[in-house]
Amino acid sequence: MKFLLFSICLLISTSLYAEKNKWVLLEKENKIQLFTGTKDINDIYPYKAKVWVPFTIPEIIAVFLDTKRKKQWIPRLRTSWAEEVPNSKASRLEYAEVLMPFPFDNREVLVQIDTIIEGSLDKIRLHCKSVQNERIIRKGNIRALVYPSNLTLTWDKEKKETLLEAVSFTDPQGNIPTWVVNLFQKSEALTMAQALIRQLRKNLYSKEEIEKIRLQLKELI
Repeated sequence: MKFLLFSICLLISTSLYAEKNKWVLLEKENKIQLFTGTKDINDIYPYKAKVWVPFTIPEIIAVFLDTKRKKQWIPRLRTSWAEEVPNSKASRLEYAEVLMPFPFDNREVLVQIDTIIEGSLDKIRLHCKSVQNERIIRKGNIRALVYPSNLTLTWDKEKKETLLEAVSFTDPQGNIPTWVVNLFQKSEALTMAQALIRQLRKNLYSKEEIEKIRLQLKELI
């Protein structure tokens, strides 16, 4: 299977460092919980959002796959695209450019995203890491660093809901003050979770499209 575009890992990713972090609950809004961790890397705090959504894993992935509608729910996204990793059925390279307010330059990321099935289709982990090479996508942008990361989707058969755990933990590089980075990552963790829920509630995809994604995921077991 030529797997699935998963969008904008820098905005929703759970870092391997952050998995070992001690989380403190900052606020709770409806089903969304927002946590903060300790700033162990370049004085940057990770922020984690946890949310239960009444949608299946294939339904959630369908939203991420929909390139045409990404700008409806991904803040400040200018452009993104993905390409296959040679000889891999479960990996993609993804590029994204995010608009930054004046006077900062736009940020871009180039990451490899690997899809891992955790024993069954009830738990899927998306592993993301920056690709460190000299490839230039757009002159004038600054290449952000995405730490090795995971996004985990866990389906609960009894609740008929999926637990999504997402952490903003990216070093944008360049001359952005650390306090601005921390403020941005905190707001983005919550904003992305809220925007994803709104997009899911639109029910934009047919049963046939969702089943196709489920079968593609099944091929990875």
